[in-house]
Amino acid sequence: MITRIITILSLAALLTGCGRDPDLSAFSTQPLKIATFRGGREVAVRNVAPPSREHELLAAWAVQHKIGWSRSYVTYAPGTLVSGTNFSLNIHTSRVILNIDGHQYEYAAPASDFSFLSQ
Repeated sequence: MITRIITILSLAALLTGCGRDPDLSAFSTQPLKIATFRGGREVAVRNVAPPSREHELLAAWAVQHKIGWSRSYVTYAPGTLVSGTNFSLNIHTSRVILNIDGHQYEYAAPASDFSFLSQ
């Protein structure tokens, strides 16, 4: 009986840890590579060093959307791919996919939220 209770408590603690939202603080501090893809092919790429308008707006977006992320196990084709040293943010029409610290998360957000990345 005690073994069963310990097993249930351990599993509950493990599952609770899996639901954490990702740390988005890296968005404003790292050099960014912004690549745009169409039909699976890269059509434009540029690098943006901090501090920049893009960093400020991306950090502001992250502050407003730091909770509500879901773990994702689906592979997505690249849309607009924003890469830093330890993360990538894949922007699609109605969602963004974040890869960070060996985990993948997704968040329902329109691509228009990231129009400041297009130039």
